[in-house]
Amino acid sequence: MPSTWQKAHEHDSHKSGRSRRRCLRRRQLHHPLCPGVAGIAGRTINELVTPQLSGPARLAMDARARGLNITLFAHADPPAEQIQHAAGVKSMVVELHNNDYVFVLVPHNRLIDWMELRHVLHVNRLHLADAATALEATGIPRGAISPLGSTHSWPVLIDELLIGAETLRLGGGELGAGVLVDGPAFIHAFAARIAELTRRL
Repeated sequence: MPSTWQKAHEHDSHKSGRSRRRCLRRRQLHHPLCPGVAGIAGRTINELVTPQLSGPARLAMDARARGLNITLFAHADPPAEQIQHAAGVKSMVVELHNNDYVFVLVPHNRLIDWMELRHVLHVNRLHLADAATALEATGIPRGAISPLGSTHSWPVLIDELLIGAETLRLGGGELGAGVLVDGPAFIHAFAARIAELTRRL
């Protein structure tokens, strides 16, 4: 028998535009993969982060709400010394078979190991969200995505190779922008799930 969440999703599939966005916000508060975690973050973010703000503005507001110190920068004028010691991170939106999403964060020089990711999430079907879907799910264009500043608070998975990195370099909320954030503090702020998720290029 379908769960209450599944019934709500089936009903949501017939909606579009503003109604569908409201349903996304409502659904994320009871995420089946990380019960409780997304709800806590979602209530904070949905009260403060609105789609009307620019991506970097949402990111900065989100960081303040989570108690994170960040450095926003333009790719054309990066803080060279800080970036030199930061771990580059690719933030990807992965869509599950039920049209739900997770953020998967991996080192910039690694690829997702899809078999491992399926095992971690206990699902048989998932795929990388296309550009339009990722934008709808996060409010951020692909290539600039970060869990920080997303308009929806999806669970965060992070590859174990990023553990121990003092500083992380992520997308800055819009193309041409980046952000530096303390690695351990970021992982703690998002209650990120740590797992082996990648393979070599």
